Amino acid sequence: MSPKLSVVVPFYGVEDYIGDCLATIRDQTFRDFECILVDDGSRDGSRAIAQRFVDADARFRIVTQPNAGLGAARNTGTRHATGEYLMFVDSDDLLAPRCFQQLVTSLDRTGSDFAGGNVWRSSLRWGLIVSDAHRAQFAEHRERVTIADVPLLMRDRMIWNKVYRRSFWDAHGYAFPEMRYEDYPVTLKAHLEASAVDLLPDPLYVWREREAGTSISQQTFDIANVRDRVRAVHLVLDFVDELASPEVAELVDSYFVQVDLRECLSSLLSVPDADQDELERLIA
Repeated sequence: MSPKLSVVVPFYGVEDYIGDCLATIRDQTFRDFECILVDDGSRDGSRAIAQRFVDADARFRIVTQPNAGLGAARNTGTRHATGEYLMFVDSDDLLAPRCFQQLVTSLDRTGSDFAGGNVWRSSLRWGLIVSDAHRAQFAEHRERVTIADVPLLMRDRMIWNKVYRRSFWDAHGYAFPEMRYEDYPVTLKAHLEASAVDLLPDPLYVWREREAGTSISQQTFDIANVRDRVRAVHLVLDFVDELASPEVAELVDSYFVQVDLRECLSSLLSVPDADQDELERLIA
């Protein structure tokens, strides 16, 4: 019998984080799930840690692929998922104990296409704070709303604080581009195409900042990182004009200036001299 919820957790080079992440999945109050761990060619001790969870709990299993990046790994996990609902968790993050229960219960009750919860940001500088990227949209409990009702949902660019109805996911053929910043083109398109979404104000997901500075969003020195960020912007803009209202389209444009353009500009201080000309072209 298929589980109610499939949870896809890709991992690569996260031996300092993955054990804590998987423990918060194992200890969820909602028990009817499968956890598909996608080993994206990891070379450190992550695989051994993941294997301990597989050996101890039949709900966990590992799928292995050559290193292809987070988007490809999520697609691989999705192909192996069998549940009625689908969730993606990053292997360096944490979940609140009732995360699955609250999101699945909401979807069972409302019939919405997906449900999202508020997010804690675990910051090296500020400690545990409500994520600025989610604060306004998830300030109150809303059921069966759309981005037309809550235009600031265009800021909800991360894939991982949500549970999706698998039938909705498959009907729209969602797949992650094989690049960094792969989630916003999928997440925003889902918001624009959803007939109804549930928003839960309780922080259900803990977005952790890595101490080693190895997360994608921390790699401002890498020109390839900037290339993928700009490519993601263009992928989003390709469908925003077609699917979004003028209000949402304007908010997306302004958000790219406030967030993505600013991050690209900050890379001017850190990329090698040999990459400066290309960086300036990307910024332009």
